Amino acid sequence: MARGTINNCAHGYTPWGTYLTCEENWAGYFVSRVQLARAEALLNWFEDSQSALYPGRKTSFVQGRYFARFYPETNRIIGIFDEFFDQKVTNLVYSQTGNTFNDTDRVLEGEFGALLAQAGIAEDLSLSRPREQSRFGVPTANSRYRWETAQSGEDQYIRFDATPKGADATEDYRNEPNTQGWVLEIDPFDPNSTPIKRTTMGRFAHEGAWLSPPQLGQPVTFYMGDDARNEYIYKFVTKARYSKKSNGDMLDEGILYAARFNDDGTGEWLALDINDPKFQAAAAAAGVEFADQADVLVNTRLAADVVGATKMDRPEWGTVHPQTREVYMTLTNNSSRTDENGNNPIDAANPRGPNPYGHIIRWREQGNRSWATKFEWDIFVLSGTEGDSQVLPEQGGPALTPDNIHASADGVWIDQFGTLWIQTDMSGSQQASGPFGANQMLAANPETGEIKRFLAGPNDQETTGVVSTPDGKTLFVNFQHPGDRSQPGAFTSNWPDSGAVYRHPGDAIVTHSPSGPRPRSATLVVTREDGGVVGL
Repeated sequence: MARGTINNCAHGYTPWGTYLTCEENWAGYFVSRVQLARAEALLNWFEDSQSALYPGRKTSFVQGRYFARFYPETNRIIGIFDEFFDQKVTNLVYSQTGNTFNDTDRVLEGEFGALLAQAGIAEDLSLSRPREQSRFGVPTANSRYRWETAQSGEDQYIRFDATPKGADATEDYRNEPNTQGWVLEIDPFDPNSTPIKRTTMGRFAHEGAWLSPPQLGQPVTFYMGDDARNEYIYKFVTKARYSKKSNGDMLDEGILYAARFNDDGTGEWLALDINDPKFQAAAAAAGVEFADQADVLVNTRLAADVVGATKMDRPEWGTVHPQTREVYMTLTNNSSRTDENGNNPIDAANPRGPNPYGHIIRWREQGNRSWATKFEWDIFVLSGTEGDSQVLPEQGGPALTPDNIHASADGVWIDQFGTLWIQTDMSGSQQASGPFGANQMLAANPETGEIKRFLAGPNDQETTGVVSTPDGKTLFVNFQHPGDRSQPGAFTSNWPDSGAVYRHPGDAIVTHSPSGPRPRSATLVVTREDGGVVGL
């Protein structure tokens, strides 16, 4: 049984009144040090080969992304760059200036297997992370928060160490990461209900799960983005057909698809289904084996690799137009996108390399049926500066202006009146160095492409999450982590408070600080002075 949920991002909801929370960037909570045995052996060999420079066997440690040893007698350091363990490339490096690395001081590099052979070390395939960990980036040295190192050694902490230590999986936590990366269904109206991990909807860095308006007698469809560079857009289509009596059982069975965006503006949904002949053929051609559908779902990213889905520029939020059923999804940015000659070449759906500003893509399902396997697509807006942006580029639309320039669109929602709300999540450095100012929310007309800035937030926050009351007269908007580049006693934002005199909750005295009050996340409530619909 999965224990809890972590790193929840955006959300979704179902027609039967339950809430979907989505697990994003969960891999970093875990660590699998299984490969360090190989690294230790390689460092031993290198140490022995130049014993004058590296006297005596030292204890290895982690420094940044390096698995390393330091020799104070000779003021040298050797190490292996962690990132390349699973990419079959490694660097042994040294420094003559002390206990820090210089990446240019490479004394040996090559495929890991070749280096092991050179060192006379047998390649032990058991000493590598399984694909259900490596493809998602489970760290090999330390977890993000190092919970697994808690001195108490309690189960609730050490379970985040996925290193195989026992005779089999019943004696350690090697499979613990497999319990994260799912969509979690919660019934907010029944406090006694048990949340359910909806494994049929795939395992990846879920940003959210967005419902297409259900139709009686037809399957129900959810759209999802995998929030990482060069990952995929997915949809899940239920096997059962929707009725007014439907409940969460509909999510027990269905087909998970990954999207392929063709250069001619068409697209297709590729089934990640072990019983699908096309999937079987693609897996065979790629030389990849899946034991069963559970294996496919645990390794969703690998399955999407196999079928040839389109690698996207970090899929974030999605939304479905309540009237037209057109789907919009933000692609927030991608610094690793390259030109046509690079490792992650541009394509029609991701036309800029690198793509620091992001864009919004949209598609229309064939026959306006959410369960269709073909669609047509175009780009709604290429975000960016006045000189590097365009609205509706396939239609020759205009560049953005000072009134609507933006970057790194993240949150997106189309309200009941058809207004497309766009929210940005620029990094602190992008806010500070570019012409965009702080993160913001814009309102757009999906038909004409007109975009207007609606609000701008305080410094160093992410504008994220927007919803309205059913009558559209009250809008709720979140400002998350304002002042996130602050240092203790030196805040870059004081929102939502102001002034230099304040009292922290629980403090008995009023505190005076030249930096003002501590910034805090909060929700805005927006209404019109005339009581009308917000955004119209």
